Amino acid sequence: MKKYLFLAFIPFMCFGIGGCDKFNNSGKDPSQETGGNTEEVFKLGDTTLLFSFAGTSESEEIKVGKVKGLSEISEDWLSLRLDGEILHMDIYKNEDTEERSAVIDLLYDDGAKSCMKISQVGYAEVEIDFTGQPFKDDAGRISLIVESVTLIGGASDMMMKIYTEQNVLSNEGNIPYDKYIGDVLAGGEDVYDYEDYLAAKEAGEDFVISSGIPADMFVMLFVVAVDEFGNPGKFIPITINA
Repeated sequence: MKKYLFLAFIPFMCFGIGGCDKFNNSGKDPSQETGGNTEEVFKLGDTTLLFSFAGTSESEEIKVGKVKGLSEISEDWLSLRLDGEILHMDIYKNEDTEERSAVIDLLYDDGAKSCMKISQVGYAEVEIDFTGQPFKDDAGRISLIVESVTLIGGASDMMMKIYTEQNVLSNEGNIPYDKYIGDVLAGGEDVYDYEDYLAAKEAGEDFVISSGIPADMFVMLFVVAVDEFGNPGKFIPITINA
């Protein structure tokens, strides 16, 4: 069982394909120095930026060099603005499980052209199936056998934890959503992830998850899907009679 570290948002760069041929001149002086929060300058050639389903909370700034224009786009989830050598991008949240993308071309002062593909993973979801009823070990801890875990959309991992009535009572009768997400993504105790599930399956064993402390009356199972950047997607609370 591993601890899970929350990952900060970063763009991922690789090679991509695609192109456009209609340009919208920014009206800015291409030699204007505007700064920016990245040191990477996009070279001529094809480039892909991959974003979380959650998008960006504020404009992402990418230094693109001496660009005088970019192709027009019509996607309502993407906003671009060219300011000198800086391309400002607003990527809005993807509510669908399907990945989406847009392709733009950058036109340089010398007439050269490069292609940029902007992709965003789908909303992260997970489906969980169980075998039989929960059971108690000799120490009174509640356990469950997980039959299957299916990652959906942009999910690359899932986190799950069993909360007992003692957990709930210690939190004044409630496990707040933000507290659960924070505990799990920070790698709290007794948290299981997709690798734990795969390891059990590959070993031919049952994937058994257990509560951290004993329980007498009821337990709650919380499951959250996360995308490859660590951002939480689908949150599933499940009441289980012990």
